[in-house]
Amino acid sequence: MMLPFANRRWLILLVLLLGVAWSLSLPPNPMPSWGPAVGCGLGLCAALFAPLHRALKSAVTPIRLKLEAHRLMSALAVGMAVCAYLLLQVWLGRGEMFLRLHDEHSYMIQARMLAQGRLWMPAYPPGVSPFFDTFYVIVDRVYAPMYFPGTALAAAPALWLRLPYWTSPLICGAAAAAVFYAIALELFGPIRALIAVLLLVSRPYFRAMSVMLMSETPSLLAMMILIWAWLRWRRQRRLAWALLIGASAAWGAITRPLDALCFAVPIALAMLFELRTQPKAILKMSAAVALSALPFAALQIAQNVGVTGKWWQCAEQYYTAENFPAPVMGFGPFDLTRFPTGWSNAKKAFALEQLDRYRHHTLSEELKAWYPARFVDLIYVTLPATMLVALLPLALLAANDPRRIVLLAVIPLFLAGYLAFLLPLLYHMVPIIPLMICALLMGWEALERAWPSYRQRIAAFTTVALTATALGALPEFNRNASSILLACEPLKQITRDLSVLTKPSVVLFPFDESRIPVNCFPVYNDDVAWPDEATVIRANDLGEDHNWKLFDYYARLQPQREFYLYDRSTPDDPRPLKFLAAAGDLAANHARR
Repeated sequence: MMLPFANRRWLILLVLLLGVAWSLSLPPNPMPSWGPAVGCGLGLCAALFAPLHRALKSAVTPIRLKLEAHRLMSALAVGMAVCAYLLLQVWLGRGEMFLRLHDEHSYMIQARMLAQGRLWMPAYPPGVSPFFDTFYVIVDRVYAPMYFPGTALAAAPALWLRLPYWTSPLICGAAAAAVFYAIALELFGPIRALIAVLLLVSRPYFRAMSVMLMSETPSLLAMMILIWAWLRWRRQRRLAWALLIGASAAWGAITRPLDALCFAVPIALAMLFELRTQPKAILKMSAAVALSALPFAALQIAQNVGVTGKWWQCAEQYYTAENFPAPVMGFGPFDLTRFPTGWSNAKKAFALEQLDRYRHHTLSEELKAWYPARFVDLIYVTLPATMLVALLPLALLAANDPRRIVLLAVIPLFLAGYLAFLLPLLYHMVPIIPLMICALLMGWEALERAWPSYRQRIAAFTTVALTATALGALPEFNRNASSILLACEPLKQITRDLSVLTKPSVVLFPFDESRIPVNCFPVYNDDVAWPDEATVIRANDLGEDHNWKLFDYYARLQPQREFYLYDRSTPDDPRPLKFLAAAGDLAANHARR
């Protein structure tokens, strides 16, 4: 069913011209490529010369028929192809595989705990816990990462199978691409679905998150499954689809709650609207959704109770209250006096870096900065070229059924939610990349419907232009498509330096921001669930007045464990590990003094 005004050519043309002017007013993509110019040139040739667009149609028609006849197999093939491409990126070394961000270290520790059936470990004694105080890990009540357990739930199977940690996000990314293909196949047909996946893979943040142990890729997979299950439920209304809706939404909720809320609310409202005259069906559907969500909710509540002591308070809320001057979500006032006096120097330095963000994090300031700053970030993350913005306004004219309306409704909800988020991190936008691509395809459809006699020419131009633009954004075809993965050379150097230690050891790290930046903080024992299980334990150097507490702790438990001080005060020092003594000897020396 067409919208009453969607077939008015003058309106379509006006909106298209406004979209073109809008795209021209935006700054160019920071990773320029030949794709848009070449794509438009080749697309015009294909559209203007009848033999070319007829040949293109003849070439894609058998592919389209084959894909439509084998929908499940084609989705699996797309997922395997994306997985192979991502593996190729790893093999070619376009991003070295090691844990970079504070978040990744925290997720790895959490995954190791969950792989052992634990959500937290007991706290160290009060005098010892500051030695393990690090970013995004709670060390006072218990020893546990602060994050929701959904990402660790996805990563635990890789640990059970002894696979590299990056296989988990890689499989999640490839699976998300396969499900996205199935969604686009139902909404736009197989050829456009293939182009949609190509556009997804062209996005550097999608590729980066698909090899990083972060929550964005599991969240993307959960949300794609949620949309696909809802589309299937609209067709058949079976309880199995309602169960899958509840499970995927709940998994997303314990992975990235804000993302899940933005996706689930429009879908829930659409389901209730469709069943508005069937109260029994609403109860039946709601019961199925709640039943499948129950295990995930139970896991979250168990973590809440174990880590914070309150079933309604999550670990992230607890950590934020103890370690930030104000919540990172919202526009509440911040208090500089809230910085705890017992903080490590690294946390103090990190907090001071965020003070300006807090000062300017008000609703009025964020609204002022949203356009064009945050909007340009959104386009850079989700689309391979700013010129494609021209098609986005046309999507509103192609929103001619509940499925498309729901997909478009998620985007403003998502942007409004992240407006209140303190840190404008680009990779948070990864879960809405598929929806922005769907908006592009809706704009494409609006053009074809406005000029049905030129449908074949429009299809030829858009197919060639979008394909070339996506290919031009890939690193194989674009020298400017550099890796966006954080280098973190100090972390790599520390790992190399510690690799020579084979005996049970403790390495003390003094905080020196001039040598080791805060974003490369090394005190994470992410190779084990509990630091005491590690062969080489990393700990904070708290100085001579406090280090004896750690000496005494290990003298009682593991007296032969050797202590080292990591000292790179001289940058070219080939031996930064300074041997101190065994734990028992250090404790005895302190006792004598």
